[in-house]
Amino acid sequence: MDAHRITGAIKELVGGAREAAGAVTGDTATELSSKARQTEGIAERTYGEWLNLIRDISRDRPLLTALGAGALAFTLGTLVAGGRDRN
Repeated sequence: MDAHRITGAIKELVGGAREAAGAVTGDTATELSSKARQTEGIAERTYGEWLNLIRDISRDRPLLTALGAGALAFTLGTLVAGGRDRN
């Protein structure tokens, strides 16, 4: 497990509990801020899952990783140089 996945899951859990508390007390501001915290937790957990996936792929398939990094570098270079006059 990665720190992002753990932190994201905790934020998601706390956001859900606070949202329930806001619903019970009728506090709309608490409900909305809790939904934002839940969404932040989901995003962070997903980021951690992607990091783990990329780490696993780079460990198991180094050639694929090198090709992907080359393709990314080529694409970024093309985008950066695209606005320049090539004459």
